[in-house]
Amino acid sequence: MSHASIPGLRAARAFVTPYVQAEPSQRAGAAVSDDEQPEAPGPAGGARDRSPVTLVGPVHPRHLHDFALVLRALDIPHGVTSRADGYWFNVPTVEAPRAIDALNEYADEDRSWAARRPRLREPLPYPVSALGVAYAAALLTFFAVTGESRLGSTWFSHGVADALAIQRGEIWRALTALTLHADFGHVAGNAVAGAIFLTMLARRLGAGRALFYTLVAGTLANLANAFAHPGGHRSIGASTAVFAAVGLLVTTQLLWTLRGGARRWTEYAAPFVGGLALLGFLGSSPHTDLAAHGFGILAGAVVGVIARYVMPAAAPSARRVDWLQLGYLAAATAMIVGSWAIALALPVR
Repeated sequence: MSHASIPGLRAARAFVTPYVQAEPSQRAGAAVSDDEQPEAPGPAGGARDRSPVTLVGPVHPRHLHDFALVLRALDIPHGVTSRADGYWFNVPTVEAPRAIDALNEYADEDRSWAARRPRLREPLPYPVSALGVAYAAALLTFFAVTGESRLGSTWFSHGVADALAIQRGEIWRALTALTLHADFGHVAGNAVAGAIFLTMLARRLGAGRALFYTLVAGTLANLANAFAHPGGHRSIGASTAVFAAVGLLVTTQLLWTLRGGARRWTEYAAPFVGGLALLGFLGSSPHTDLAAHGFGILAGAVVGVIARYVMPAAAPSARRVDWLQLGYLAAATAMIVGSWAIALALPVR
């Protein structure tokens, strides 16, 4: 029995199938002793003959079906042999040169097709900004003003996300609660996580849009969480906004993947899996409001889709001052200041 090898296929991880060629010492038509001549494959359901065959391979299981289709299209009788080093096609020796040429041509076409579809790397249009650092500094500074929740300052009575109060119409609490924290460990964790994710998001959307969308999504998440607890529920913390930023990151990554044309289903699933992994890793402490975190990711995803199709991203401004980003920053600041102004001006009910 002679062999035609496909060098390197066992180790190949690329999309393109390596070339098919005969091993130098075992070309098709090499001498084969009578006791080594298995039956050549015949037509389906037909008789088999005693013609010498050539083994062509090894073939990785991932490529076996495509290679078989090529041989079938050329009406080349073939069978499949499984060995320790992979799968091998056994074809009549007289057909081996044609089979090898056909599979080489198929590999060339695959190689050309893959070259026309290179894996795209997502461009990040905005430079690294100070948004994450500024966000963390703002949380820590405000915590120094409000103190811990156990001290019972007026900030908490006016600003906590009280589900019953929100259901009565005090919707500003959904935003003010994002700025309050129970203790230093609580605020420190949210400051670090928020700085990381907002910095990443700002590379895609710009600092102003990243902060504005995160606040909007975090507020919507707290509203949803309040109406999901008709019997009453109280929560505080920026973690809802942090997970909203994660949801925005997941959505923007997925939209880019769809636009770039992923080759594998894992490229579509990766953003979702990453978001769920972060939800489990960062939101699993005993006192965690898991529902608020889940609503945060969901709201971030929804806001990301709406922002993509309703308010498409503008190209980064080439001017020294990006007024559009400054406008988003001003709007985000006005949301926070305005919500607290309303909360402190009205009596607690």
